[in-house]
Amino acid sequence: MNVKCTKCGGNAYLKHRNRAVGTLVGGGAGGYAGWAAGAAGGAKAGALVGSFLGPFGTAAGATVGTLLGALTGAAAGAAAGNKLGGMIDEDVIAAYHCPDCGHEFNR
Repeated sequence: MNVKCTKCGGNAYLKHRNRAVGTLVGGGAGGYAGWAAGAAGGAKAGALVGSFLGPFGTAAGATVGTLLGALTGAAAGAAAGNKLGGMIDEDVIAAYHCPDCGHEFNR
């Protein structure tokens, strides 16, 4: 959907400030939640798989399982935060910028 500038009539675009903030906050929160959950589930699964390689394999498997849990949680949280931030940008704030004249306005 094209939005016209209220000052010059040029094509304006939506500023995505909250999408970036949502991605950052969601990624951090998801990473923390994934780390907390991954510390239990991922470490247990990693330790089980790594146990075939002895004590070192158990420790390495637990560490890798925890890290994968954190990365998975961060990715899921960032995706959810990006989507939520985008919805806030489009539906709540609706801040636009015109590259032709530099005018900023809300719809």
